[in-house]
Amino acid sequence: MSDLSVSISFIAGILSFFSPCVLPLIPGYLSYLSGISIEEIKKQTKTRLKVFLNAAFFVLGFSLIFAAFGIALNSVLSDVAYDVKIWAGRIGGIVIIAFRLYTFTFG
Repeated sequence: MSDLSVSISFIAGILSFFSPCVLPLIPGYLSYLSGISIEEIKKQTKTRLKVFLNAAFFVLGFSLIFAAFGIALNSVLSDVAYDVKIWAGRIGGIVIIAFRLYTFTFG
């Protein structure tokens, strides 16, 4: 992967984070993650630390699991995973198309 594609992907990720569809969800998500209401977050500084630590450890745990899964698939299971990857991509594509058709129909 070239440096340019990595840079463009990173910038696109940052821009999508600040999009009007995602940005309003962040306070509610952080409140849900910490188990503290937004009113409690505004009142106390210790709750902000709790929210930050919970979010940081959530992202760290999520990242470690997916990194370990990716390493396992790329190194240990690469021969087996290649055949599975093709079919998983096809099945995943069918599921996404089915969800989109459901949204068109019932959304």
